[in-house]
Amino acid sequence: MCSNTRYAKSRSQHASDSPVRELHSLTEPFMEIIDFALAVRDIEVLRIAQVSKKTGQAASTVWLATKEKLFPPPIKLSERSVAWISAEVNAVLAARILASRSGVKLDMRKFVALLIAPRL
Repeated sequence: MCSNTRYAKSRSQHASDSPVRELHSLTEPFMEIIDFALAVRDIEVLRIAQVSKKTGQAASTVWLATKEKLFPPPIKLSERSVAWISAEVNAVLAARILASRSGVKLDMRKFVALLIAPRL
C-alpha cells in the first residue's frame, strides 16, 4: 500500500502548505487502499457474524452503517442469503485506521462510494 517513508516525505513537503493542501495530499493513501482492494484476485465473502467479529461491531450496527452508506453493501449469494466481500471490509477497516492514525477527517460515504463503484 503506502510506505511510511513516502508518507513522511509527503508530510514534510506539505508542512508549510495550507491545511487544505495537506488534506488533498493525504487522499492518495485512501485511493491506494481502494486500488489494493480491487486488485485482490482471490475473492472471499463474509457472512454477517464474520463481518461483525472482524469489525468489532454488532450485526445491527453493520446493517445500519450499510443502510447509511457508511459500509459497503453485501452481495446476494442466493434468494435468501447475502455476504460481504472481504476485500471491501478490509479496505474500510484500513481507511479507518489511516484516518485515525493520521488525524485526517475521512468522508466515509465518499470512500465507500468509490470503493463499490463499478470499474469498466
